Amino acid sequence: RTLEAEQPDQPLLYFSKKRLVDGDLQPLAKEDTYVRTVSYGCSLINGVAFGCTMVFNRAVKELFMDFTPHSKYMHDVLLYRAVAALGTVVYDPVPHIDYRQHGGNVVGAGKTGFLKWKSRFANLCKRGEDHSRSLCAKDILAAFGDRMSAGDRKLTEQLALCHESFSKKMGLLFNPRLTAQ
Repeated sequence: RTLEAEQPDQPLLYFSKKRLVDGDLQPLAKEDTYVRTVSYGCSLINGVAFGCTMVFNRAVKELFMDFTPHSKYMHDVLLYRAVAALGTVVYDPVPHIDYRQHGGNVVGAGKTGFLKWKSRFANLCKRGEDHSRSLCAKDILAAFGDRMSAGDRKLTEQLALCHESFSKKMGLLFNPRLTAQ
């Protein structure tokens, strides 16, 4: 059974949980990111789909054949967000890979507790157009806005323009569609 066989014209993306291990490939006590639900609103807040666990169909490949990002952000986050808006995302809670954690990880499971919340608050309060979520939303709108549902397009526009004022940021903070994992 393949993603192609399910619905060949609809963008489909699969990703799974990772097993976190140390440099000696011993399992860590810390679990991988908990994925409570997969939805477009959640994808805009949390990039829980890691490229090393992703498989996607030809329809996703076709979406991105002519895509050129205007900003820098994680490519796997963009894939996850675009497919969540335009197709179907399948999450597998069973880990199928070991994800090695070490001091030099660019992305990983290093922050916990207070440091994680401090970082999230600092990211939310950034000024200007340097926020990766907002920049990614702008690129998604430019590339795929005409294919999105009206509700997803409106939500994406709100995120893309949130840097314009504190009240717009607060509006996103209390938006029920934007739920963190």
